[in-house]
Amino acid sequence: PNTNINPTYTYTYTYTYYGLLQSIMKLHPMLDPMVVGLLTRDTSGVVVLQYNDRQILHHEQYRVRLLGAVQTHCKTTNPDHNSTNPNSNPNPDASVCIHSLSSRILFIPQVKHSTYKQLLCSMHINLDPYPFGGGVTLMDSCLCGVPFVTLPNQQVKRISISISVISVISISVSVSVVIVCEYVDGSGK
Repeated sequence: PNTNINPTYTYTYTYTYYGLLQSIMKLHPMLDPMVVGLLTRDTSGVVVLQYNDRQILHHEQYRVRLLGAVQTHCKTTNPDHNSTNPNSNPNPDASVCIHSLSSRILFIPQVKHSTYKQLLCSMHINLDPYPFGGGVTLMDSCLCGVPFVTLPNQQVKRISISISVISVISISVSVSVVIVCEYVDGSGK
């Protein structure tokens, strides 16, 4: 990322910051396993999301839904083989997994557009939410030279700006759009 652009947002770069800087209402449940899978695969990854404090209900619903996806993943990958009692203490491995993943999901309040662009440019990688892509985010990410990862085959075809942009521009090594065949599957593989 271009750290000269952003004096406001400075992060410790022992982590890899993934921007998913869309409206919370745009984040479909299909995206939740990708977020969990990404954090599982990249143990230094932090997913940065923003919320609008005037839409606190949507934020809380999304936060609870994403935490549920984290819990489901951790309990599935760290089953408690020692207990058949549902009231017993939780599996410590699952608890560690839940804490590890949920502590690397960062919600920040929505900011003005000029500050938003600084935030976007301070990310290591920006993510295109699917199935509803982010067109303005794609363009802003390209302008500041931050890779933008999209999964065009998962986008809703009739409204996918990323598919349109990718088909119009000449893809070269210097272009900041990254097309991946598999974003991250839900199992974190």
